[in-house]
Amino acid sequence: MRERLRFRLEELDKHLKQLKKNISYLDVFYGFPLKDEYVETILNSSDIDKLDSIAYRMIKFQDSLGKSIKLFFALKEEDTESLTMLDLINLAQKKGFSIDVELWREIRRLRNALTHEYIQSVSEITQAINILKNKLSFFEKILNELKNRSDF
Repeated sequence: MRERLRFRLEELDKHLKQLKKNISYLDVFYGFPLKDEYVETILNSSDIDKLDSIAYRMIKFQDSLGKSIKLFFALKEEDTESLTMLDLINLAQKKGFSIDVELWREIRRLRNALTHEYIQSVSEITQAINILKNKLSFFEKILNELKNRSDF
């Protein structure tokens, strides 16, 4: 189980690095905060692959984060079998992690906005990317907390 957690944490690290890399690319070529007209340009250019990568990495990051939290508590011999993801997030918060239910829901909202499935307008994508850029440090903090408490 310890090796599975190590794998998940490495996976989280990989997804976070790619998110940062793509956000950095957008920052260099378009600047932050992004504006709707920049996102329109991105959507109609070869840079759309950056948005696709961001969306994919957000999906994978959230999925891996949830699995990592569950594995972490299983290693700490917490009974997590009957807990929902929100219960696990509440438990993590109670144990001093920097994540809470509202952040988890915000990650889900960002994920949904970036996957284009729920998009009503370009401004939703713009807003999601701008929020994501500001949340990357929180993602990194949570990842580091998991690593440090897992002795990796």
